[in-house]
Amino acid sequence: MTVIAVVINPIAGGGQGRKVWHVLKPGLSAIFDRIVYRISNRVGDLNTITQDLLAEKPDLLLIVGGDGTLNHVLNGMMCEDKLIRPKTKIAYFSTGTGGDFIRQFPQQKITEFLDRLSHNRFIISNVGKVDRLDKLPYYFINIASCGLSGQVVKATEKSKFLKKLGGTLNYLLHSLSELLKYRKSTVRIQIDDAPAFECSLLMMAICNGQYFGGRMHVAPMAKIDDGLLDMVLFRDFSKLNALFKLRKIYSGSHLSEKNVHYVQGKKVKIESFVKRSILIEADGESIGRLPATFSILENILRIIV
Repeated sequence: MTVIAVVINPIAGGGQGRKVWHVLKPGLSAIFDRIVYRISNRVGDLNTITQDLLAEKPDLLLIVGGDGTLNHVLNGMMCEDKLIRPKTKIAYFSTGTGGDFIRQFPQQKITEFLDRLSHNRFIISNVGKVDRLDKLPYYFINIASCGLSGQVVKATEKSKFLKKLGGTLNYLLHSLSELLKYRKSTVRIQIDDAPAFECSLLMMAICNGQYFGGRMHVAPMAKIDDGLLDMVLFRDFSKLNALFKLRKIYSGSHLSEKNVHYVQGKKVKIESFVKRSILIEADGESIGRLPATFSILENILRIIV
């Protein structure tokens, strides 16, 4: 008997989560012998919900929601750098306003998605890991970052009105406002076993996927299955220069800037020399502050998108 477990965020994308679930459900009933599902729009519940569903020993765990829902379910599936139930594949249908993880794939259509489920057409994905002081590891499937972007995510979490404008505009407006407040900070960075170096940090993105911040194409060469993190460092920018160059991230043309450094590796350690907090985000979720070590767990997930 084939079993699918489903996690649904009904309010993702302004209610798209609920609408998509109602359309998907009859198709899932035709493919699987049994469906178990949970509906929740509270991110604090998702770890427990995920683990309860995994206890059902499903063949597939489907997430219907946005990038944040996917991230919290991923963290509910992981323990000590391993999947709680390795035999369970995951599937993801994006209904969020940002949709950054899914943007690197062809546009999702429900009929084609159901076909991939029925024929078990999965891909392999790495998972990123963030180690912070005195905290459990935090996992991400798309992009983690620190600096200005961490500050922007913190601000977007507090903004209820701008969320209604959609992920792209919400993030852009907060990026502009937080850039004016942001104070550059000196950090020490060590990538793999290379010598550490110090620089003035505007932002650093550590990427498994390609897009973040609502359509920002920050890591155009990133692949989720290559066993590498694509690291994009924005250093020594003045506020005025950063303000004019921000638009380049949407097209990926920022990589031609002399103050943008792009490198691939498996691990990066970032430490701060300032007393104020340099914030970290992972898949659009605020998760703390530096110091932190970011690393890659290779070929962890089998995922259908």
